[in-house]
Amino acid sequence: MVFISVLLFLSTVLMAQPQADSIADSLQPVQEWGNIEVEGALSTDSLTQNDTLTFTMKLQLKGNPDDYAIAEPGIPPISNLNLIATSQTNRTERTGDETTLIKEYKFVFTPVSIGMAYINPLRIQYVFVPNGENRSLASSRLEIEVTEPIIPKKGVDWIVIIIVLIIVATGAIIAYVLAKKNQTPEVVETEPDPPEKVARHRLANLKGDRDSDIINYIDDVTRILYNYVYDRYTIDASRLSQNEIISALENKGIPPTTAKHIDNALDICDHVRFAGHKATSLDRDSIELALESLLNYGEKSFLGKERADTTDSKE
Repeated sequence: MVFISVLLFLSTVLMAQPQADSIADSLQPVQEWGNIEVEGALSTDSLTQNDTLTFTMKLQLKGNPDDYAIAEPGIPPISNLNLIATSQTNRTERTGDETTLIKEYKFVFTPVSIGMAYINPLRIQYVFVPNGENRSLASSRLEIEVTEPIIPKKGVDWIVIIIVLIIVATGAIIAYVLAKKNQTPEVVETEPDPPEKVARHRLANLKGDRDSDIINYIDDVTRILYNYVYDRYTIDASRLSQNEIISALENKGIPPTTAKHIDNALDICDHVRFAGHKATSLDRDSIELALESLLNYGEKSFLGKERADTTDSKE
């Protein structure tokens, strides 16, 4: 009986040994999908209608980048937003023996209307090369509140204020001297310069930057165009979309050729401001052509009539 018991004990030990090895093998880490994660972030969750919103999706990949075949994510599904610019950056960080590849995708939007806007999940497809597994990751759905636009306050022009104060002081002195002499000062009426003359004067002051700093020159000429549109047609272009600006000017009667020049100029301005487009001399010339075409039309349509009206009022 003792001999049989010993044999049974030895058999039990020998049978248990392979089973322990099998359990140990099953606990070894097996990387089936790789070490990769994605996250999305907003520059703000509330913005005004005339502001811009940046959505950044960051993909982090740890280990050997050659182990992954990653498809470009494309454009996220959006609601109540217009896409105006995109960009992508890649960088690598190393901590100890671990390498992390970081890919950032940036999308810049402008709101369409007041209310809620949404950026739906952006999905990235990838293949983990070591085992050929096809996988996908997605960012979260994001909500953004769009509020009423804020009209930017114009900066104080101290030179104009000083000139006005000097004129007022000089006028007061003259009036005092004439009053002492019992003389009635003659009131000289002055008429403001027409918007076309004001715009041309401002453009002439920019000629020094025309070749040295094309990007700022294009921005300044566009601002002159916006100011002229407001002074002549009382259209606040800063609060309108590009299509709304063109439509409003066409309603005022500008010719189709002039409207086409302005539409092209606004396209160039948006690409320079938001899409990282490197401005060229051809872009500069297109902006100048749009302003010149609009000013020529204004001079032909309004100046002659305004001079006639002024002469009739004096008579």
